[in-house]
Amino acid sequence: MGKHYLLESVTEDTFDLWAIHSSLAPYQVAFALNKYYQTGFRRHRNPVLLETKKASFERFHWEVPNKDIHLELVSNRYSYQEKSQASFSLFDIPQTKEVYLAPKLNTIDYFILQYGHANLSNLSEEKIRSAPFEMVYKVALDEQPPELNLIFD
Repeated sequence: MGKHYLLESVTEDTFDLWAIHSSLAPYQVAFALNKYYQTGFRRHRNPVLLETKKASFERFHWEVPNKDIHLELVSNRYSYQEKSQASFSLFDIPQTKEVYLAPKLNTIDYFILQYGHANLSNLSEEKIRSAPFEMVYKVALDEQPPELNLIFD
């Protein structure tokens, strides 16, 4: 007789989603967070890829398993230049196109995803709002688009 396994409840991963508005490059945002807030963001070897748009988004992570710390810093914007196929002249200007990881939140430059229940005193709302960025805030659950896939592994 075979064994039957019953799945009684499924718990969703809880996370906080922070929005960062900044004109800095992704590595500069990670550096500023590491410098001012004693985080440990490092570049992830695998960027977030959107196969349909042929776009890759910069990704940084900070993980401390014994303290239940798992944070991801992800770029929301990917820019590329579209080459015109028509005629080539001296004054042709290539068009710059932008692709967003979360199209409904296209004004946001970077996301910080805070997984788990770790209490990070150095990343509290009061301290992170004094960051050297234009604006930082927590995105409410009802404002998050449903198509935003936040599982990158």
